[in-house]
Amino acid sequence: SRDAQGIRLAGLALSHAPERFELAGTFGGREPQDLRLRLSQLDLTFLQRFLSLPEFVQGRASLQAPLAGTAAAPLLEAEMLLHPEAGRRAPFEQLRVMLAYAQQQLRSDLRLRQANRDLLSITARLPVDLSLRPLPLAQRLIRAPVALQLRAKHPDLAVFSRWQPGWPGLSGALEAELTVQGTYPVLELEADVRVQQLGLQK
Repeated sequence: SRDAQGIRLAGLALSHAPERFELAGTFGGREPQDLRLRLSQLDLTFLQRFLSLPEFVQGRASLQAPLAGTAAAPLLEAEMLLHPEAGRRAPFEQLRVMLAYAQQQLRSDLRLRQANRDLLSITARLPVDLSLRPLPLAQRLIRAPVALQLRAKHPDLAVFSRWQPGWPGLSGALEAELTVQGTYPVLELEADVRVQQLGLQK
């Protein structure tokens, strides 16, 4: 339906085999009205043909992304799950990404999981203006504390090398912790990296 606020979509659903696309909310008005996007079991291999995605982006992904608030102060909570293509020897079982935005703070959490444990985790808190209005990048980056942390917990380098033949044929295990703090003009980096039994595969 259409009213003074724009085009109101009660619900649009498209499905094919396990894939499903759902969209609802109000479009075209001055303010977003509880936009909701949901994708289930999206075949990323199919998208590679059109978007020139990297080779490692394969498998099936699910996404939930509701958007509320106003154009000047949007509210976003999104979650994406990616599972590697069946039969492909990927070095992880699941990739999970969570994003949340409110009050000019973008929070993100990325986790790469294998055998019920995190191989890699990245958490970030970024002060940024994501309002739905044209702004140059310099005005979107807010001078406030920035925080980013990366942790790698013994991923097998040989598995990653076999997964991507173009990468160096490394073997061994990696343990790392990287922390970034400060503000955008002045960032401080602390890193602790340890490699166990590093070698080159023939």
